[in-house]
Amino acid sequence: MRGFHVAAAFTLAAFAARADEALDVLKKVEDTYNNLNSAHFEAVRASKTQVGKDIGASSETRVIVSVSKPNKVKVDYIYPGQGGEWLRVSDGKTFSGFRSLTKENKQQPASENDMDILNGTFMERFRRIAEDVATAKILRDDAVTVGGKQIPCRVVEVSYKNPLLPPNTEQLPTTYWIDKERNIVLKETSGTRSTTSKSETIRTLTFTAADVNTPLADTEFAFNPKR
Repeated sequence: MRGFHVAAAFTLAAFAARADEALDVLKKVEDTYNNLNSAHFEAVRASKTQVGKDIGASSETRVIVSVSKPNKVKVDYIYPGQGGEWLRVSDGKTFSGFRSLTKENKQQPASENDMDILNGTFMERFRRIAEDVATAKILRDDAVTVGGKQIPCRVVEVSYKNPLLPPNTEQLPTTYWIDKERNIVLKETSGTRSTTSKSETIRTLTFTAADVNTPLADTEFAFNPKR
């Protein structure tokens, strides 16, 4: 019995060490996003709902986020089909907005609040990636292709405390592919499960470009709607 208890204690200690290591990785990511001087990201955000073997609704959106401190920012959502585009951009002097769905097309003097448009993006989530963690574990090492390059990543699975969800819905774990060298997220999967319909909705964020702390040309923050 003593050997069993020793083995169990060793297993628990090893599990705790792996959890601490996973949380340390998340904190490094948090630190990276909170201290970026500049960044350019392009990603595809996909959502798919499945009931058993049947595939239900699905959608896909292209997302472009650029920032150059202290006052240049761009958030651009490009939707498939007739969804059009929602672009917001500030070059530090003028804030411009374009939304094809609502026919919005505006320009106004830039303000210190323009950077707040990042709050609804993945940038804000990754700035707080280590908050309210219930469990975290490193699953494996893997590589993802971004910009034609294979980038070594640490794959971390996280469950968060008290997620805000509709009734009869439970949160699935979130999995991150984290660049080992730069401590940025290059892929993310998350989802929810309905406890009544037994359906699952899986959301995937896949990055196609990810450049951080490299100078960005002024043209990156020009008002140039694509649709």
